Parts: sequence; structure tokens; C-alpha cells
Amino acid sequence: MSPVALLFDRYIDAWNEADPANVLEARLGVPAWLLRSAGIAFLPFAAMVRLAATRATLPRGAVLAVIGLNVLWAIECVLVLATGWLDPTPFGVAFIVAQAITVVVLAELEWVGLRRAVLAAG
Repeated sequence: MSPVALLFDRYIDAWNEADPANVLEARLGVPAWLLRSAGIAFLPFAAMVRLAATRATLPRGAVLAVIGLNVLWAIECVLVLATGWLDPTPFGVAFIVAQAITVVVLAELEWVGLRRAVLAAG
């Protein structure tokens, strides 16, 4: 094997060992590709939340979209466990349940904040 190919192979091995998705896959029992996909899917969501949060007046539609996406995420967490689509470890089950609860609490707080803003403006 050439030195360049060997160096490239070492680089790929190091990346796979350091990749957080690979580390979490073993602990959570959730496939690394799914963890990576979820992380990538959050990028536009985070951009939308940041854009909405930087406005002097929060756009009602954007806040409702964030609330809706949070509720959808929580429902998907429950469905993943209920349908047996994944076979997570006990720690993975706890992680998914905690995620669903956290996201529902965030959605509720966002809803309360939106209602208070509407009442204050009205």
C-alpha cells in the first residue's frame, strides 16, 4: 500500500472513531446514519428559529411553525419507540423519552409565550 493510501486510510479510521454519531450509536442503539440525518435536519430548523428570534416582533406564523415542528418531533419520538422501528438500548429509550418530554415542554412554553404576546398586543 502506498504511503498516501495508508495515510488516507488512517484518516478515515480516525474520523470514524471520533464521529459522535458512531460513538452514540453503540450507547443509544440508534443507527449512526439516523443520528447524522437528524442533526442535518436540525440545521434549517435552527436557522428558522434564529431568524424568527432576531426580529423585534416575533412573526406569529414562524412561532406556530416552531411549535408545530416541536410537537411533530415529540410524536415521532413516541412512534419510533411504540412501533419498534428501532431497537434502542435502555439508555437509548431513556434518551428518546427525555427528548420527547423536553420538546413538549418547549412547545408548551412557546405556546404560552405566544398567547401572552397576543394578549399584550390586543
